[in-house]
Amino acid sequence: MDGITTRENVTNYGATEVDPLDRFLLGAKPTWSRMTSLGSLEVYGIALLAQHMKHSECKVVRKLYLVPQIAFIGIHTYQGGHNVISRNTFLAQGY
Repeated sequence: MDGITTRENVTNYGATEVDPLDRFLLGAKPTWSRMTSLGSLEVYGIALLAQHMKHSECKVVRKLYLVPQIAFIGIHTYQGGHNVISRNTFLAQGY
């Protein structure tokens, strides 16, 4: 949801990426090719982390192996909602 709303805001409303890390990795005007390649790396990295956590020797780490995946789902869902709210706020103010 985050990538879709970001691209919609950039394409239709002339918005730019303001998150410093995303702006560094994707540029001010993210494109689909950059977002999908970075998203694929992110998903692979989180899956790899979860796999290592699942097979850890530490019992607590094994029980928490889903936390990184759930956290990233939550972060992207929140950011997508924030993009929609920000767009509606800017449109209501006449931007």
